[in-house]
This record gives sequence, C-alpha cells and structure tokens, in this order.
Amino acid sequence: MSTLFRQFLILIKRTFYKPVYGIVLILIPLTAIFVKSLPKQEVSTDIRSGICVEDQNIHTKALLELLCADDTGFLFIVFDSPEAVRDAVASGEIDCGYYLPAGFSETYPNDRENTRIQVYISPSTMFSDVTMEILFDNLLKVFAVPIVSHYFSADPELSDYLMPEYDEAITSIYREYMTDNSVFHIVTNGTGTGKREEKKLSLFPLYPFIGLLIFTSALLGLLNTLKDEDNHVYSGLTKKSRFRFCIMNIISSLIPTACIGYITLLIYGTEYTPSALALHMLVYIIICLFFTLAYRLLFSSYRRYLAALPVLLTCTILLSPVFIDLTQFLPVLKLISYFFAPTYF
Repeated sequence: MSTLFRQFLILIKRTFYKPVYGIVLILIPLTAIFVKSLPKQEVSTDIRSGICVEDQNIHTKALLELLCADDTGFLFIVFDSPEAVRDAVASGEIDCGYYLPAGFSETYPNDRENTRIQVYISPSTMFSDVTMEILFDNLLKVFAVPIVSHYFSADPELSDYLMPEYDEAITSIYREYMTDNSVFHIVTNGTGTGKREEKKLSLFPLYPFIGLLIFTSALLGLLNTLKDEDNHVYSGLTKKSRFRFCIMNIISSLIPTACIGYITLLIYGTEYTPSALALHMLVYIIICLFFTLAYRLLFSSYRRYLAALPVLLTCTILLSPVFIDLTQFLPVLKLISYFFAPTYF
C-alpha cells in the first residue's frame, strides 16, 4: 500500500509541476478573488415603458397619474416629445413607447374608431401587449364618463334622460360595476407581500468553468497514460497493473484541480455547504473517471486519442452549458450534452 501511495504522489507531482498547469491552478483562485471584489451591476426586474401626451388637460393628467402610480412591475415614464420616446425605445432604455397626439382628449370620447395612438416598438420589445392593456384599462377609467355622456347626448331618444349630475352618477355606476363581486370574483391565497427585487448580474461563469477544468484535467491524465503506453513504459506490467496506473494517472490529474476548484468555489460563493460541495466534487470526480475510462476503450492508442482530443474539448465546451447553452435553441442537443461530463457538474 505504501508503494502504491508513493507512486500516486509521484504522478501528482509530475502533473502539478508542469509550468502551464501549475500557473493555471494558481490563477483560478486569484481570479475568483478579483471577480468577487468587483462591484456587480444592479439588474431591476421592472419593465419600463414610455408615454408622451401632447395636450395636458384634466383627463390626460389623470391618465398619467394612474399610469405612474405604480412604482414596481410595469412602470411608465413620461417623456416631453415623441422623438424622446422613440430614441429611448431604440436605445433599449424602455421596452416600448406610446404617443397621444394633439386633440386626443376631444376625439377619443366622440370617435374612438378613428382616434390613433402612436406605438413605438423595437425588435427587442417583449411586453408591448401587456403595457397596451394597462394603457387601455386606464384610458377607460379616465374617459368612461365622457364616452357615456357622448353616447347619451348623440342619441335623441336617450338625451332626455340625462340627469344634471350625470357626471357623478356615471362615475359612481362605473366604479360600482368594476368593483362589484357580481361581475366577477377572485379568491387568492397569498404567501406574503410582494416586493421589488434587485438582482446581481455576474457574467463570470466560474461554477461551470471549474467543472470544465476538472474534466479537462481528467482528459490530460488519460493522455499521459496513453503516452506512457506508446513509449512502452508499462510493457513489463500485467494488464491489471496497467489499468491501475491508468486510473492513478487520471486521478492524479483530477485531485489538484478539484482541490483548487473546491477552495475557489468556497471563496467565490456557492449555494452548497462546504460538506455538500465536497460530496458533490467527489461524485463529479467519479463521473469524470467513468467518462475518461470510456474514452480509453474508444480510443485505444495515443495517436487516436491525441487526434480526437480537440474534438472532444470543442464539443464539451459547445454542448455543455459552460459559456453558452446551445441546448436552449435546439432541444435535441440536450440529449447529446449528457455524453459530456461537465453537464453533470
């Protein structure tokens, strides 16, 4: 056992003391510390839309007050000109924009079919349908009385029934209709009060990168084994002993990287507890060992494996969700990704 352990330490030393490999392992925790110290960008979950009203009167002011009353979720920002709304949409500052032209308050209650609202959208606009519903809902709240008044006054048979206090009466009837349980009734079970969330944006994929690096170390350990076999280093050993040295080569490459990765993730922060992360690392090491042994059977010679190694690494980077998850665009790639170990990290 002591001889086997000494051989294992020699393999680790041979792996770790390679200049490039050692520098990379040292740079990983240093990079994590540097990225951890960088200020992270605040990302709001609010959806912002813009609105510009040409004429300011009692109705349009009430409309803007209703639209701007909510400070979370779907927000409306008031602009001074339609050009400012259009530029804000084009720059991505807001999701979409609306412009109510001059004379809107006069024409909307009387001629809704020919009244126009200018809508500004871009290819990145996603919530125009939602904000449009919000806009029209508040339009009805503001213009319900003028619309009904015009309907009564335009019909000779109904104009005689207009009461002197019709404004107050129509407002009261409309409010009762919109809030009365006889129209519709919703029962909700709340788990708490909603609140605005501010998320931290981090573009450094450290966690999947550590998984990729550990798997790459396993591939390099297999490369060392096949290179030694090509140089007839193990020619005097039995098949069982050669298989043992193959496993030792792979693990000796995995252990330093996994240890550095474990320390790095603890420094950078992870959802796992230290013990859970250690267990996760151990399971992933076994998975990497299984994959590399499968490659050992598939590519039995050093030259074949050396030729296939760039393809394996490229496919691993592209199909495993490390830097970009291509499986979101083509579902069949999700099945293919399970043939690469970093998918399980």
